[in-house]
Formats: sequence, C-alpha cells, structure tokens
Amino acid sequence: MPSQLVHQGYLFHNHFMTSTGGHLGYCKTEWGWALLEHDKDVIYQFEFERHPKRGIKVDPVSQNVFEQLLKHPERFKLQPQGTTFQKAVWQTLIKIPYGQTASYADIARAIGKPKSFRAVGNAVGDNPICLFIPCHRVIRSDGGLGGFSSGIDLKKIFMRREGITPPQKP
Repeated sequence: MPSQLVHQGYLFHNHFMTSTGGHLGYCKTEWGWALLEHDKDVIYQFEFERHPKRGIKVDPVSQNVFEQLLKHPERFKLQPQGTTFQKAVWQTLIKIPYGQTASYADIARAIGKPKSFRAVGNAVGDNPICLFIPCHRVIRSDGGLGGFSSGIDLKKIFMRREGITPPQKP
C-alpha cells in the first residue's frame, strides 16, 4: 500500500498535483523532511515537516528539484502564494543580506507600515518557502531570537550556517 499524507485537508500519496497546477512531494534534506511544491523552475512552497509521519517516502521528482535548487537557486523563480501584505513582507526578507539579521520592526518600516510589526511577525511565520525566503534571519527588536515555523533549533542551525551567532534570548 503506498504511503499517504494529509495536507491542507486533502489525502494524497507521495506526490500529487496542487491547486497551482504544480507538483507537490516530499524530499529529504540534511535538516529533515520537507514538502516541496514546484512546477518546472517555479517554487511555490518549501516547508519542513516538524513531525514527519511514519512511512513518508521521497518523491524522486521533488528530490531532484530540491537538489538543483540548492546548487543553482538563481535558476528558479520563487512564487509564494499569499496576500499582498504577506508578499511585501516576503519580498523584503529576500533583501536581508546573507549573514545578517533584521528585526520584525525593521521589516515593518521597510514595507512602509512601521506599526505593523506583529502582523509582519505573522507573515514571516506564514512564509511558505523556508530557507530560500530567509525568515530565519529575522529576530526581535530587543535582540531576542523570535520564532520560527520549523522550530527554533532549525532557525539556529540556519543562522550558524550563515555565520550568525543566534541570540541567547528566546
């Protein structure tokens, strides 16, 4: 019997078509399992599974796309699905230089909504293309680490990978 997964209320097998017309499947990374939604050179979603279900299997198409994405990210177009506000936040995250951080308040100011730092935090948490839209580079204004949808340990790993010392304060 093929392994199955439940995603956004639908029952699927190891790979399937999505509402974007893309292909969605699991890939194995050095950081754990991830769900990748893509269509040729367009990436819609890349999210880590915090609590992977038993029986998950690698989707060979998604695995190959992930490996190419790591080697040649410039060949892919990131096209996350979200509100206009979320997309503005995610576009700003891409502008945070490698090895640097910005606060939720910095992002709010950058999008012209300086009082919306909490909404920015929600949009950062809803980022559907983890790692490639670098939400791990966002910290709290008080210097605290802040949250991370894929877990704080993974946020710290990504920060260290870029030479950033993660804040000790949660």
